[in-house]
Amino acid sequence: MKNCFFLFFVLILCISKQIYAQIDTVCVGVIKTYSIDAGVAWSSYLWGIYKSQGTILTGQNSNKITIHWNNYAGMDSIFVVETNSSNCGGDTSTLKILKVSLPEAAFGDSLYCFGSDIKINLNGFAPYSIEYLQNNRIMYKEGIIGEYVIINGEVGICMINKISDKFGTKVYSENEKTCRVLDSFEKINIFRK
Repeated sequence: MKNCFFLFFVLILCISKQIYAQIDTVCVGVIKTYSIDAGVAWSSYLWGIYKSQGTILTGQNSNKITIHWNNYAGMDSIFVVETNSSNCGGDTSTLKILKVSLPEAAFGDSLYCFGSDIKINLNGFAPYSIEYLQNNRIMYKEGIIGEYVIINGEVGICMINKISDKFGTKVYSENEKTCRVLDSFEKINIFRK
């Protein structure tokens, strides 16, 4: 009877917690921490990445790891297996990872006439917010749910500083995304021969 009780006790120790296949969405290039509820005392944890599109920075053998995801969008998965102090391995717990690109913004054209609406095309996951420079004034638009936003065309230079969406923010370098609004009375010199 003692042997049966011991066998039953070992079987109970070998049952581990299971994470059901959920999906986590992250931006490419981010560093993110993942964890699983700690099992029995003195457990160790084996973590892995199925497609190796990321690097485990810290936490291998613990119930919490930090991963640096690479710069390629797509699906991936991480897994963890808990092994308790009796050397019983548990079930493999898996979390699917959807890696998305950072949002993008671009002017519809590079030149606009005074009084024209300026169209800024957006790509990512709404809602968006955008910060842009118009005649050396920082302007903001938030809560944008469409694929583009219209701003008023003021004479001068427009420049997109940054765009944010549901998952991340992309900051543009100076003069990377610009347009120019022409004055309707802009003079053009014509020379005769």
